[in-house]
Amino acid sequence: GTGLDLGTLVTPVTFRPAGVTAKAAATLSSLTGGRSFLGLGAGWWEREHAAYGVPFPPARERLDAVEAAIETMRALWASGTKPHEGSRVTMPETTCYPRPAGDIPLILGGRGARTLRIAARLADGVNVPSDQDRLGERIELLRAHCREAGRDPAEVAVTVLDLPVVGTDRDDTWARVERLRTALLWAHVQRRADDDTGLRKARAFHVQLFDQAKVGQLGGPRRRAQDVVRLDIAMHKPRLMRRRQR
Repeated sequence: GTGLDLGTLVTPVTFRPAGVTAKAAATLSSLTGGRSFLGLGAGWWEREHAAYGVPFPPARERLDAVEAAIETMRALWASGTKPHEGSRVTMPETTCYPRPAGDIPLILGGRGARTLRIAARLADGVNVPSDQDRLGERIELLRAHCREAGRDPAEVAVTVLDLPVVGTDRDDTWARVERLRTALLWAHVQRRADDDTGLRKARAFHVQLFDQAKVGQLGGPRRRAQDVVRLDIAMHKPRLMRRRQR
């Protein structure tokens, strides 16, 4: 067996209707026995939307859609089938099968002021970039928004996303960074230390500020991939996936 949770980090609300995403998340919850979460975002990369033929509205409209999506999903995941009339969404009935096996934590991705306000009011967690110069400031802003909304800041987990490049030594890591820079135009890898140094820094940084690091391996020797997974598991704290009382 496993205790790992499965989910998206993050899926833009612009890509598909909120109800469709809610049903997919509920199905994943049912299949995993409640070990699922859902990461949402407003979307940010206009080029990606153009490539898929998906409209890319202004930021204000996308963030409005985030609030409506969260309301829609909470209503569809709730017990019973009944009409719903909320602040942003009205539905004749809340039919969603299969039902989730448990509460599905919602993690809101982003770093803007309004995104953090929405997370403070409506989400179970927030995922922010691992920018060490601004991370502390964003977390304090999130906590302030939580207090304004009447929530204990500890109820909203803070996660960060990082994409380390793992190599056998410093020179090998440098070489892998340069290959990725050429192959992936979107990649802007900032950490070029050898793998052991990078892991130590990540662990130390985690102790100071946040609840969990979401890490992905962009490149590196297969024998080190397990270390990246161990880092992610080691940083996992139970309160991140705390289920809401239904």
